[in-house]
Order: sequence, then structure tokens, then C-alpha cells
Amino acid sequence: MAADSFPLRWNDGLPGVTMPLFDYPVAVFITTILVLLIAHEAGYRARPGIQGRDAVWMDQIREIRNFIGLLLSLLIGFAMSMALTIYNQREQLIVEEAGAIQSAYLSSTLQDDAVRLQSASLFDQYLKTRIAALDEDTPLADRTESISQSMRIQRLMWKGLMQQAPLHPSPIVAGYAEALKQMFGHEAAQNALSHNRVPLDIWILLSLLSIMISIVSGYGEQRRMLISGLIPALMIATALCLMADLSSPVSGFIHVRPESLRAMQANLELIRTRQGA
Repeated sequence: MAADSFPLRWNDGLPGVTMPLFDYPVAVFITTILVLLIAHEAGYRARPGIQGRDAVWMDQIREIRNFIGLLLSLLIGFAMSMALTIYNQREQLIVEEAGAIQSAYLSSTLQDDAVRLQSASLFDQYLKTRIAALDEDTPLADRTESISQSMRIQRLMWKGLMQQAPLHPSPIVAGYAEALKQMFGHEAAQNALSHNRVPLDIWILLSLLSIMISIVSGYGEQRRMLISGLIPALMIATALCLMADLSSPVSGFIHVRPESLRAMQANLELIRTRQGA
């Protein structure tokens, strides 16, 4: 294996925002309310005159509205479960990545002086870049730069190992190489997961059903009542906002915090302090 060969190839930038609106929960909430209120008003204006609204007509409208509402509620439940799974996966990967970094660092302390001294500084820099990349309070441009920096540090770690491996072949060196691969793999998995969202097709279907039920509700109103259009719009908008918040790593109120990595950073500082004592 060449000294500068690298075990992973990965796009070192934060994934682009493929669904701009659905990555921003506040925008989803506001847009949903406005669109559904407009749809409700359109349905109200399209309703027939008083002579055309008998008991049978009202029953038919209620039946259609209930059917759409049932389908919409089932789809929201399914999509919410998908968004929660994406959120939980991001949290779990951070814990696993912290463990992989710790294993790689401890393995680096068993190497010869050249690798050990270089690794101590590189692991400290690497943890800082990973914390910045995974902290959703960090601006998007800074997160992208942090991911690029972490990839450069990975290459330096691997290059240093490959330069020393032919000089000191041993199971300890092989174990360090495997630990680095595991660490690099967890970052790649985290970057891949940041692509994951609730699929656009589901968002489109949710939007269509929400608009349909608002139109039908307005169409079946006997007289104009703001609350009859506003309350359902608020309920649907809140559900869609929460779903967008859970699935988006870009913006929102519910954040995945890299606390495991921060704890790991403190642990490595403690280990270095004890070793220096």
C-alpha cells in the first residue's frame, strides 16, 4: 500500500440542502398556515347556494372530509416515525463515533514516538473539527469548513501511519490502522446520514392531502367562521413543523448535540494530563 493511500473517499462538504423549505421548520409552519387558510377560503367561496345544501349534501361532505382526514393522520404518523428514526440515528452515530475516536486515540499511544507525538496533536484538532461540524448551532458555512478540515486531518493521520508501518510491522500497528478505519467510517456514516430526510414524495402527498381537507372543510361550512379554518391549519402546521425539525440537521429547535464528543475531548485531556504527570 502506498504511503499516501487513503482507505476512504468521501465528499468532504456538508450535503447540500436539497429541500430548502422542508429543512426550515419555521418556514414550514408559516407557509402551511397561509396555504391552508387560502385553501379553506377558496373552498368556502366555491360552496353552492343555500338551496343546494340539504342534509344529504352535508353528510356527503362530512364523509369526504373524514376520509381525507383519516388518510392524512395515518400519513403524518408514518412520516413522523420516519423523522424520529432519522433523529435517533444521528444521536446514536455521535455516541458511536466518540467511542471509535477513543479507541483510535488509545491505540495511537501504543505506537512509536513519531506516530504518538503527531497523533496527540491531530486527535485534539480532529475532535474540535468534529464538534464544530456536528453542532447545529454552528453556522452552515463553518460546519462545511470543519468537515473539510477533519478530512484533511484524517489524511495526515493515515499518511503518518503508512510511513511508519513498513518500519515497524506488528499487530499493534495493524490494530491502530483498523481503529483509524473505524473512526473514519463513523464520520463517513454521519455525513451520509445528514443527507437523510423525509422523502420529498411524502411531503408532496402530505401537502396535497392537507390542502384537500382544507378545501373540503371550507366547502362544507354553513357560514364563515375563522376558527373552523384556523384550528385545523394550526394542528397540521404544528405536526409538519415538528416533522421537519426532527429530520433536518440544518435548522430548527430540536438539535442533536455532540455531547459525547465533548465528553471524549475532556477525557483525552485527562488522559494526557495523567500521562504527563
